[in-house]
Parts: sequence; structure tokens; C-alpha cells
Amino acid sequence: MTESGRFGKGRWVERAAVGELAVDHSLRRIEQCLIADDTGQVLELLRGLPLRELAA
Repeated sequence: MTESGRFGKGRWVERAAVGELAVDHSLRRIEQCLIADDTGQVLELLRGLPLRELAA
């Protein structure tokens, strides 16, 4: 990210490399997107975590 909080560059990477490149809650959001793509199940997220898990 740039100092203004925006992304400076983007690129496609293999799924296995995402964990090495994404940081903090961004990684959790990306992981949930990949799960949704695989399963078709879409969950509402807060800071990258499903709200159901946060309520438990």
C-alpha cells in the first residue's frame, strides 16, 4: 500500500503464494473469497473473519 492507503500495484499470483504476499486482515479476506469461490458459500465478514465466528 502507498502512504495514502491505496494499493500501488496489483498482479496475479498462484493461490499458494497468497499467504506470502498478503498481510493482516487482507489475507483473511482473500482466503474467504477463495473459499466462497470453491464452495459457493458467501459469508458476511468483519476484519476478514466471518461474523458467525466472531459471535461464538
